[in-house]
Amino acid sequence: MIQATGDKIIVQFMRATKTKGGLYLPDQVTDPQGYGEVLSLGEEVSEKIEIGAYLVFHPRAGMDMLMDGKILKVLKYDEVYGILTDQEIKSSLKPLNVGKSAETSKIIH
Repeated sequence: MIQATGDKIIVQFMRATKTKGGLYLPDQVTDPQGYGEVLSLGEEVSEKIEIGAYLVFHPRAGMDMLMDGKILKVLKYDEVYGILTDQEIKSSLKPLNVGKSAETSKIIH
């Protein structure tokens, strides 16, 4: 994989598959916010963020990377809005992988 440095956080980009009310979202629907599961932390990142945490950020924040068929984002610490704690939303999130979604081309610029 890749190790983040400084104030960087590497997350696997995720998307919601259904609404909080239980409606399933088609691949063409984009969230107004981005979600990501933390894979790597730089040494300057706050101890409040841990590996495996789910973060909320602007979907266009950071830099997009492709690695092993996964879409990763390299975020600066100050680009993170917060840590997702809602279990219902967490359970609706799925990794966005290359070739698995029509939304992929919208994410990768």
